[in-house]
Amino acid sequence: MASNKEYDNDPDISIGIKLPIQFGKTGFWDKTSTTLEQAEYNIKNLLLTKFGERFGHPDFGCELANLNFEQLEDDIMVKADEAINEAVSKWLPYLNIVDIESEINTAANRLNIKVTYSLKTDPTESNSAIVTYS
Repeated sequence: MASNKEYDNDPDISIGIKLPIQFGKTGFWDKTSTTLEQAEYNIKNLLLTKFGERFGHPDFGCELANLNFEQLEDDIMVKADEAINEAVSKWLPYLNIVDIESEINTAANRLNIKVTYSLKTDPTESNSAIVTYS
């Protein structure tokens, strides 16, 4: 069985689909070419999915959607960090969370989250996924 590094280095293999889904230059959809790049879309998909929203997996998702209805205070960032860590450890166990930066934009009633992560198989490389809740 090939490792993710072998697939990442093969220009003829796509790892996944970029989101939002749109027409690609070399096929029907834009595709990701590395596991680290695909993990960004996997994290965004996980964090933006509410519990019960995914057919056949009612417990797939993240608690962040429920935080939308709480007051935007400093302790919401701690709750967001806990929700992200719990969801990623359950559904994306191949990732290490390196850092989570949460910022409250009270003027726009938004919670901006930046998750920096790495693959457990290669902790030397990292990438970030940015999610905005409003």
